[in-house]
Amino acid sequence: MNFLEARGYFPALVHGGKSSGLTLANCPYLEAARDTRALCEFDRALVGELFGQRVRLAGRIVDRDPVCTFTLPKGALASAR
Repeated sequence: MNFLEARGYFPALVHGGKSSGLTLANCPYLEAARDTRALCEFDRALVGELFGQRVRLAGRIVDRDPVCTFTLPKGALASAR
């Protein structure tokens, strides 16, 4: 989480039943991300690497969602780096 905070993503953890989530309230490169979804995929891979898990990108700021939302498998929060 510190890694994401230091880079201006404004992360927050969301706890649920069978899965957990991570939201990013800021996109540090929003204008560029509007031109290419590759940056969203970069963030998905980055979050997956930080948590050591495959994650799903469930919502994007570039799609006018209030935050970028990543769905994490149950137990992924315990393995966060």
